[in-house]
Amino acid sequence: MQKITDSNPEIMQGGRVWKYWIDKGIPDEKKVGYKGSSAISHNGFRVMDFCKAWKFNGVEFGNYMSQLERYDRILGLSDEFAKVFINIVHTTNIGMSYQLNIAFGARGMGGGTLAHYEPGTKIINITKQHTKTFAHEYGHAIDFIFGTYIDQSKDSAALTYGDSEKKEIKPTGGQFRIIANNIVNLANNCDRAGNWLIKGGYWARRTEIFARMFEQYVAYKAKGYNHEMLSGIFIDYTNMKYYCSKDYFIKKLVPQFDKFMRLFGKECNKK
Repeated sequence: MQKITDSNPEIMQGGRVWKYWIDKGIPDEKKVGYKGSSAISHNGFRVMDFCKAWKFNGVEFGNYMSQLERYDRILGLSDEFAKVFINIVHTTNIGMSYQLNIAFGARGMGGGTLAHYEPGTKIINITKQHTKTFAHEYGHAIDFIFGTYIDQSKDSAALTYGDSEKKEIKPTGGQFRIIANNIVNLANNCDRAGNWLIKGGYWARRTEIFARMFEQYVAYKAKGYNHEMLSGIFIDYTNMKYYCSKDYFIKKLVPQFDKFMRLFGKECNKK
């Protein structure tokens, strides 16, 4: 599987890594660890097929990921996009019209970080060892890309006002900014909010709260389907101290996210 460089979405043909895997040959599909069957055919698969199908700008793989691991991650994610995620976000334009990039095991920050989003380069990085993190980082991508290009404010590039730790914000702007902050405000009034508001820092940042709640929302909507690349299991989140309890989340946050994602899909489908 060809590697895409950090700065260029074109496939880097002819390099040593590319030649190595051409010589090695394509791995047997039956040996790929992911249990699903991708919407993108394994036979003759190219990274750019994934980019074209879901409108991503580029994909990057770390040098220490084997060809088998590369297939495992990208085919697994594509499978879950097709069977689960498009029904949650109401669009196949998951890459937000070729703005978003994804890296697997290529841009790790160390310190046990499972994944991270880079607003400047619009890259979601998922470490080699971890899955179940895409939804969280996609929440960040929505926050920053829509806050920068779709529902703008002179106060913040992020819909949720980024690193602000304010418990409540009444934003001015369009529907995306209003609903996103309603979601964070509601989360900050749930029965577990004290766990992150008192602790402060990372856990109390509004952009992180929005990403956690989106992760929990995806898990809720994906119940009954295999979604090991997207998020964890919904019932597990309801027992974690940095997420909302089950009844509160379903009653208060799910309706807000439903509204937000319908608008999100409508906007993405314009392009």
